[in-house]
Amino acid sequence: MDMVLAIDLSSNNLSGSIPPQLGSCIALEHLNLSGNVLEGLLPATIGQLPYLKELDVSSNQLSGKIPHSLEASPTLKHLNFSFNKFSGNASNKGGIFFSDDRFFPRQ
Repeated sequence: MDMVLAIDLSSNNLSGSIPPQLGSCIALEHLNLSGNVLEGLLPATIGQLPYLKELDVSSNQLSGKIPHSLEASPTLKHLNFSFNKFSGNASNKGGIFFSDDRFFPRQ
């Protein structure tokens, strides 16, 4: 699966946890798992995908903290974590959660 560029499994009523093996899809740029009943933690391996640009895990039952590996991703541009049960605070060290040119692109 090292040549897969996009995975869209949205609104399929998938349950269980997100497998950390998704991190082996090294060419992945777009991952949409929204609108399912996925639970548990968001695997840190997803944040280590070198080309990931878009991640949507909205409308699930994911919990725990958002992995720090997502903040460090140099390619990630669009995130949607809404309607889950995440806890904790977003990092205040800069990165994707607080960088003006990533979260609010400069025009």
